[in-house]
Amino acid sequence: MPLGATVDDEGVNFSLFSEDATHVELLLFDEHDDLRPVATIPLDPETNRSFHFWHVYVRHLSAGYHYAYRVAGSAQPGLRFDHEKVLLDPYAKGNTNTLWKPVDACVPGDNLASSMRSTMGTSPSRTDPATTASTRSPTSCSSRRSAYCSSCPVSTRC
Repeated sequence: MPLGATVDDEGVNFSLFSEDATHVELLLFDEHDDLRPVATIPLDPETNRSFHFWHVYVRHLSAGYHYAYRVAGSAQPGLRFDHEKVLLDPYAKGNTNTLWKPVDACVPGDNLASSMRSTMGTSPSRTDPATTASTRSPTSCSSRRSAYCSSCPVSTRC
């Protein structure tokens, strides 16, 4: 399971390492300067976590989208989790800083409107993740369906 965003002919696999995370969300942006994600995909720790690796495969997504994460975890001393903060992928192919305001990352509160975004590259033929996401392999997810699509947008591809 390669870390970062790995594009193939059928979609994109996202993988992130976090030993202490309890919840991860993948935020997908159509453009680098969008103020709101076109999709937010919550990763289920039962389905989308293998040991300390959080992963999700988004079928029919192609290169050219931008993405970031929100990560939650314990508030115990020594850990610095803040689910309100939008985070870069440390394994990304590239990052954009069009909206970036460094001070917003250092103060409490949501930094979505001023965060950096990770990139997957570009592609002339992109598909809309809000209408085309589906699973690579079906999972039992009827209780976890999101407004993002009519079927569960994630699979456990490793």
